[in-house]
Amino acid sequence: MRSKGVRFTAAWGRQAFKVEGRFKFWGGLTVEAVGGGPGLVDSLTQAARKNGIDIWYESRAVSLIADDDGVHGVILKKAGKTIEVKSRSVILAAGGFQANTEWRTRYLGPGWELAKVRGTRFNTGDAIRMALDIGAQPAGNWSGCHAVAWERNAPEFGDLAVGDQFQKHSYPGASTSTRRASASSTRAPTSATTPTRSTGASFCSSPASSPGRSSTAR
Repeated sequence: MRSKGVRFTAAWGRQAFKVEGRFKFWGGLTVEAVGGGPGLVDSLTQAARKNGIDIWYESRAVSLIADDDGVHGVILKKAGKTIEVKSRSVILAAGGFQANTEWRTRYLGPGWELAKVRGTRFNTGDAIRMALDIGAQPAGNWSGCHAVAWERNAPEFGDLAVGDQFQKHSYPGASTSTRRASASSTRAPTSATTPTRSTGASFCSSPASSPGRSSTAR
């Protein structure tokens, strides 16, 4: 990405802790893109445009064009019309299914339809479904997720100005104490818990791509 113009800096503000006069970075997360998630999107968008790559917004992929010889394109809906886009290869990069209440309940269990999504509302599992429809092999831990304590009265999805566009972790509608609990609740549980009266479960990463689980606060 650096060769395409993405600039990086030390991730001082995320998981960096000063220990005996020296900074230590937890979890191997030592660098991040300048400007965080929005900065990364801006840099990659500029690189795509510089290389003559078209970016289609409001264009929803519906299914893959595939046969016994492989995948040959995508069928999508654009401006109310169905379009076939033929290609030599297709990359599925549409996230997980944390914003799909039906799938959360199916794979995580009863009660998970009540969880609030800390990131984007558009990760509904469409790309995963399209791959499974043509016989792709599922992988990963579908019955687990990354969940943290969350304000019960927070919006159903992440902050509209940030979360929907960039999936950046945000804490809408939460008090300072709730934010701290949300950020620090990382212990591995014996089982996933459902929302309680005062706080709820925040679901912010795909079970298919995030094999770990963390507990919700009671």
